[in-house]
Amino acid sequence: MPRAGIHHIGLATRDAEATIKFYTEILGWPLSLNDRLEPPAGGHMRHMFFDTGDGSFFAFLCPKGVPGVPEDFATDISSAVGVPPGFYHIAMWVDDFEALEAKRKLLIERGLKDASPIVDHDFCKSFYFRDPNGIQLEFAATSRPFTEADADLNAVGETTVLVDDPEEAIKLMKTLMGVAAVAPEVAPA
Repeated sequence: MPRAGIHHIGLATRDAEATIKFYTEILGWPLSLNDRLEPPAGGHMRHMFFDTGDGSFFAFLCPKGVPGVPEDFATDISSAVGVPPGFYHIAMWVDDFEALEAKRKLLIERGLKDASPIVDHDFCKSFYFRDPNGIQLEFAATSRPFTEADADLNAVGETTVLVDDPEEAIKLMKTLMGVAAVAPEVAPA
């Protein structure tokens, strides 16, 4: 069957070395391409591709001195457009819940500091974290196939409880929606 999924996701960084360290040492993705682009207008861009392991890649450009590209810009997408962190995020597959728990444990052992608890979305379970560029990432395992009712907004019913523990729920909402999403009366002191 011909491939039809994502070849690569193009992202930006201002710190190529921190990006390489995170994606190779924490996520364990090989650096498959590491070259230098020199636009005719001047400056240069480091161009890096990380192999996710399934034939797709995360690609980063790191511009230096390129006319028209500011030296200081938001690399996390969400803050650049003024929305909470969870609006723009990238989720990667794991096969099942056991693999999801093992992936979270492995990344923490490798030095990941901000892994969320595992979240139950009903149709999948996942956990969230950020890369050094502030890009929100997620690993997810599908719980069940979608049904016709899932596609019908009127049939969805009650909001899914993502995390049972109230303190963990507050941390999760801060991760996904930013501090402003947590009302002061429910935020821990």
